[in-house]
Amino acid sequence: MIDLSYLVENDSFIACPLLPTDDFIRYCKDRGLDIDISRENLEDLERMGILFPVARVTCPTLTVKIERTEDGNGYTELGVLQDGEQWTGETQEEFALFYFEKDYAKNFLEHGLLWQPSSRPFTPWRIRQDSEGREETISYYSIFQCYPLHEILKQIRQKMNFGLIVLPDTAKLSRCQKLLHFFAQKKWGRLSAFAKRHLAASFFQLEWRVDFCAANLSFLQQDRSRDEFRVLLCQVLANRYFPYTQSDQRTISVPGRGTHIPIDWDWHDYCRTWNAKKVLSEIGVTPEDCKNLYERLIRQARRIDPLEKWYELVEFVSYEEKKKLKGDALLAQSFYAMAQMVRLFYRDITGEKLLKPNEGGGSDLNRFYGFDVTEDPLRHLEYLANRYHLNPRPRLILVVEGKGEEEQLPRLARKLLGHPFPLVGIQVYNLNGVGNFAGRKRQDKYGALEKFIDDHHSRETIVFVVLDNEGQVQTVRKRLLEAQSNTYPSRKTTKDEYIHVWDKNIEFDNFGHDEIARAMTELSKGKYIFTEAEIACCEQDILEKKADPLKALFSKQTGSGLSKVQLLKVLVDQILAHPKKEFEAGKPKRPLTKLIRQVLELAALNHQPVTSEIWERNQQSGHLGDVIER
Repeated sequence: MIDLSYLVENDSFIACPLLPTDDFIRYCKDRGLDIDISRENLEDLERMGILFPVARVTCPTLTVKIERTEDGNGYTELGVLQDGEQWTGETQEEFALFYFEKDYAKNFLEHGLLWQPSSRPFTPWRIRQDSEGREETISYYSIFQCYPLHEILKQIRQKMNFGLIVLPDTAKLSRCQKLLHFFAQKKWGRLSAFAKRHLAASFFQLEWRVDFCAANLSFLQQDRSRDEFRVLLCQVLANRYFPYTQSDQRTISVPGRGTHIPIDWDWHDYCRTWNAKKVLSEIGVTPEDCKNLYERLIRQARRIDPLEKWYELVEFVSYEEKKKLKGDALLAQSFYAMAQMVRLFYRDITGEKLLKPNEGGGSDLNRFYGFDVTEDPLRHLEYLANRYHLNPRPRLILVVEGKGEEEQLPRLARKLLGHPFPLVGIQVYNLNGVGNFAGRKRQDKYGALEKFIDDHHSRETIVFVVLDNEGQVQTVRKRLLEAQSNTYPSRKTTKDEYIHVWDKNIEFDNFGHDEIARAMTELSKGKYIFTEAEIACCEQDILEKKADPLKALFSKQTGSGLSKVQLLKVLVDQILAHPKKEFEAGKPKRPLTKLIRQVLELAALNHQPVTSEIWERNQQSGHLGDVIER
């Protein structure tokens, strides 16, 4: 059986400390119970035997020696005046401090200064404070009492809405109370905002401060013992399991050093010595009781949770962000936390796992995602993010040779085709030179991009490479197309269409001699007017494998270096100056524009997998690399 002495003996206040009345009220207000909760209301609930604090303490009075400051406006405390101690100076009376440290609380318990209010007859609350604001008598609530409190308030509202409470003579009621009684008689489910304000103001006064007969309260009192046990059970389980509920499914929030945490207490050590079956026998509960409580908590949480349809997604949200929820959404999180603790306890005592809140009713996460996916939080989160289109990972990585392509290809996609790369899921990766594709002979036997491509294709992100035809590019390209994937051996690393090599280079494959001549003339800033014949000679030099003839020509005629980045920009400017000329029957004419459209379509159609079965089918489809026939 669980009672206060059991909680104290087992130091069950570390992960979830009990809250003084005002703190408990704030906790409830954050969870949407603010309309009906005040000190007076909680006192009425206790008076009627409906909801009791978990603990109450009376702090003994201490006589403290003080010494006044020179100006007389302040003082310094010199310690407690001991029995028999001679002291001629000034003193003042203060209430002793109390905190839930095991030995300290046991001492109060043994002397009758700490007790469980439900074990004693009701006495009216008295708020006596000393000069420091300390209270003589303090009531403590468990955060888990938000559950029975919500149930109590719900039942009261239901009784009011259906007119099941016998009200006294309306002539004795105030104007607000008459209004409330009127709505109760009419059984109106929807009240105006004005009426709701009166309902909030007079609810307790009407319901609880009028002399009701015992029959009117029986429906509230009948579940009190059962609810109290449920709360205490969760309080017992909290030190072991509560950190798992304060989680984003990857990390948990473990109690750290604090005033209520013993110096030598370590959660990991506590877990190692925890014996679930021993606790089960001590508290007098059965596995079936735990299962029933879990299912009840889940039903209530799902009923009130406005985010219930997104439960699986909210599970992965940062714990700190989830704490910012308000009202029913935050209250539901409290219920889910209680349920999760009971679920983990049930697993430890039976070896069986109860269905999670978003399972059941034909929903099996492992059946949907694939076997054991939910046991791998990162993989689960990846598929979940894909389902909600929240995965920021690109659908396609466009690998280009230099800064000019890095800047101008996205620009053409945005301004000419109207599809910004980021919105389609395309990331541009700059190799900073074709040599970084071919790699170094000894260190990169199969080319520097092989592992890069293979890894991303296993993650179902297409790697599309665009390069000029120079150096060892063709040799390495051929090698890549022949390479077997290491991540999925039944397919090749990549596909022929994903490695695009220009016949000559991006300039000569996509722009006429006249366009290149005009662009270079513009970049010369009046120093020289380039001709189409000169550009044609440069193209011939490229065919003869001469190194960058455009740069050589520009340097010869102007005495300055040619920026290939600026050259490509000016060439693209010419395209954008006359966009309609770039299309014929709605289709792009220029190879570069065709390439960009191909990349956009590949990205748009590369739907990310939401289950392991879909991932497997995609890997086998030849979409990411040609299938190897066995």
